[in-house]
Amino acid sequence: FDDQPLSEGGKKVSIEVTGPEGSASFTLRLFVPDGGTKPKGTFLLIDHRGSVSDEPGSSGYAPIPTILDAGYAFAALDAGEVASDDPGSYRSGVIDAFYPSGTELPDDAGRAISAWAWGASRAMDYLQDDPNIDPDKIAVIGHSRGGKAALWAGAQDTRFPVIVSNNSGSTGAKLARRDDAGESIAAITDAFPHWFPPTYSDYAGNADSLPVDQHQLLALVAPGRVVVGSATEDSNADPQGEFLSYLGAAPVYDLYGLGDTGLSSPSWPPVTDERFRGPAMSYHLRSGGHGLDDADWDTYLGGTLFKR
Repeated sequence: FDDQPLSEGGKKVSIEVTGPEGSASFTLRLFVPDGGTKPKGTFLLIDHRGSVSDEPGSSGYAPIPTILDAGYAFAALDAGEVASDDPGSYRSGVIDAFYPSGTELPDDAGRAISAWAWGASRAMDYLQDDPNIDPDKIAVIGHSRGGKAALWAGAQDTRFPVIVSNNSGSTGAKLARRDDAGESIAAITDAFPHWFPPTYSDYAGNADSLPVDQHQLLALVAPGRVVVGSATEDSNADPQGEFLSYLGAAPVYDLYGLGDTGLSSPSWPPVTDERFRGPAMSYHLRSGGHGLDDADWDTYLGGTLFKR
């Protein structure tokens, strides 16, 4: 790790990794609130937009001043440096450090989504040793494709106590077997072939033959907290499919005595713009379309996500 100070007490960290075929590096930016005490928790954003710069600017997607004022730290992983979001160059980050350049990847090897999730774990390697950060209070958050990566990170790395999936949709929180609702397997693998192993496209038009579904991905986060944020007009992400997946994960949480979803009813649709919180599961359905905005952050910042 190589870190440099930024304004407002921030740090820019270069994370360097070495594999059998070479080395690569990517950037983590960390901003910590003033006050002398440890933050309430830390939100680690898998930033697939590359929109978080060295200056702690504010946007609905990453309202850094608001997060800091609420007493939380904010970290942003530059996902595009981990693996470019492009079918022609996605290997140019960390993947080619582990596989020979110019050769085909194995069919079952991870692609960009897996690389972004792996990058989040390398960010955790740094954060868990930072004296200003409590490693037991780190939430990985991702929106859309970043939300897919956040769920995959949480499924593989038990160090993350909270996983926030915001509008993650197809191959995220949405049930894949609801292939006729929202973005289908055929559509997503055609538009973004670099996100997944090519074997996933074998289920295009044949989703019912999938041996697993996305509620099982959510369940792999247990006993850590899984947070699903959906939006009423985000039809491509199939908010109802995300809701059903959230419900479907509850039986596994129940094995830990944590099966209370916090929902007032298991019927669709739930009350809009209301925060639902169980001991280890959280959900909300925001009014509006696809996005990570101020209303979502209000829910996450006020959701006591790090408490049972």
